[in-house]
Amino acid sequence: MNTPHALHPLHCPGRIPLILLTVLLALAGTALFAPTAAGGEAGGGGAGSFPITFRNDTRGAYADAQIFVTLLGQVTPGQWSYMKPDGTMAPISHQDATAPGHLTKNGVDYPDMSFTAARIGGTVPSPTSIRGGRIYVSLGSPVYIPVSPDDRGWGAPDPRNPNDPNADVYYDWYEYTYVHGQVAFGGNTTQVDQFGFPMTSRLRQTSSGYASWPARARWPRATTPRSSSARSSAPRSAAAWPSTPPPGTARRRTTPARQGTTTPASSTPSA
Repeated sequence: MNTPHALHPLHCPGRIPLILLTVLLALAGTALFAPTAAGGEAGGGGAGSFPITFRNDTRGAYADAQIFVTLLGQVTPGQWSYMKPDGTMAPISHQDATAPGHLTKNGVDYPDMSFTAARIGGTVPSPTSIRGGRIYVSLGSPVYIPVSPDDRGWGAPDPRNPNDPNADVYYDWYEYTYVHGQVAFGGNTTQVDQFGFPMTSRLRQTSSGYASWPARARWPRATTPRSSSARSSAPRSAAAWPSTPPPGTARRRTTPARQGTTTPASSTPSA
């Protein structure tokens, strides 16, 4: 069972009405995220919460109903939880693998811990306390995540394992940690680990007017997906990115530093 990597903190003064936007550029467009408020296990609004917004600008390659979101983290120390479509957090449970509406792939059952961008209307609330948070975004399919029998851990998609149930799923993720009044917001996209499709993030604090907007990746012309051991390039038009890739087509690239390595397991996330 894997645990999210340590985050690189971004310290923002003052209270947090923040907006975090994640942009999908790989499909020649933008798909934004922004967190709204949730309070602990109960979710909902409140002081110290912020919105996470997802904007689909894939130019028709994927509809909102085809963009899946899975958000996991520890809102209570030692207990992993996942976000439901209404923004509340629920403890992970291996029994959900056999509950109504569960996922099945290659004869194996998995909990359904995802929702689509269409179902949430583009915005969900972030808990006021979350450590080791991961927001998986997948295109055309949810990610398949097993939960340990003791409900203390979950199996992250492994881009280095060709037999992983997510090997044929386009996915990427965003990592973040935030505890209102204790731990400043820290987050990053996962291009430090692997590349599924281009993502950037925007963090905005309304009280101070602060806004971060990383430079967008640029491609000089429309291309078909290509890759090497150290890089991948993405198309600039929806037509250049097939909704159903040919068999054997690589859906992601691990960074050279991560190739041939394994993600260490841990029982507690890093702040």
